[in-house]
Amino acid sequence: MDRSDLDYRIQEIKCLKAKLESALSDSDESLIPGGEIPDGIRVYIDKILDMIPTDIRHVMTIAAALGNSFSLRFLSELLERPLDEIADFFQTDFLDGLFEESETSPVERRFRYRPVQNAILSALSATQKMRINADAASLLEQQYLAGQRSELRALVAFLANALPVHGVSKCAAYAKLYAEAKLRQLDPDDAADILEYVTEKIKISGEAWSPGDMAPLYSILAKAVYEQDELRKAESFITKSFDLYVSANDIESACSAAMMRITGGGIRKHAMRALPYSYGTASLIMKAKQLVEPGTVLYGWLLVSDNMPEGYRQAFKISRELSDGKLESSALARLLKVEGTVKDGHGTFHENRVLKSDEVIDH
Repeated sequence: MDRSDLDYRIQEIKCLKAKLESALSDSDESLIPGGEIPDGIRVYIDKILDMIPTDIRHVMTIAAALGNSFSLRFLSELLERPLDEIADFFQTDFLDGLFEESETSPVERRFRYRPVQNAILSALSATQKMRINADAASLLEQQYLAGQRSELRALVAFLANALPVHGVSKCAAYAKLYAEAKLRQLDPDDAADILEYVTEKIKISGEAWSPGDMAPLYSILAKAVYEQDELRKAESFITKSFDLYVSANDIESACSAAMMRITGGGIRKHAMRALPYSYGTASLIMKAKQLVEPGTVLYGWLLVSDNMPEGYRQAFKISRELSDGKLESSALARLLKVEGTVKDGHGTFHENRVLKSDEVIDH
């Protein structure tokens, strides 16, 4: 490219950028992440990109696949090119005004206009996007395990966008690690956000997954959305987690999911509400009693049945099958409160005079 052609391109790009900025200021729709780009804006973006030299355009393409914001250092490592060379690209007149320096780091950049990033991504095939994410995930995982980088959220996102390459198990494991850390940091919003993103990506990917991979994600997600006061969603995720653990024949984890308790308590009640009575078979309760604190599951049933006779009947029946007199007495007392008289398996009628035995439930 000779000097005159170079100068012409730079001047054209400056004019196009001014038109693009004016068009963007008149269109809120174009600023929606991942949204459609209006034709009146797309035409300026396409012309700008056509004017940019191929080598710089390639760097922009990789950067766009990494995200709206990205590290110049990581970009240089991914491209296997010197950091100074990559940094110089973003100082050229071609890219002036298209990127902004991060407020927190001089080596961080972000797209000034998200539609520019979207336009670059739309020109890539699904396979090309996946390959860039797969390469980024491999590099970042290597650096993370070596203690060189700590961007676990970015690693999870890269893995979620490269499931055919890295597999669901690895993505789920890192997502679990990140979400658990966020819950410990009292940041349930971020934990819920990344887990919902990952589970949706896995669902639409068509990639094979095992119940053991997915169950922990829904269990942690239940805790996160519970902290956000989204109780119905919490119940739904608890049920999914329980079902998946049972499918994986991991009864201990299933019971833990059913009886999960976090600081402040209440999610245990919602965990128990989420479980259909059909799961309360004697065989499952037997297994539960061998794996968790004896009586935990039945106590949970009794605590949350909310005067539902069927729940009390089931608890009463199972406690008799297990020959657990203490639990049987508790279940019976609760049932008597609702129905007044109860006929047990031996044809004996019990009346409301045994209510005092209910006290054992409130320990």
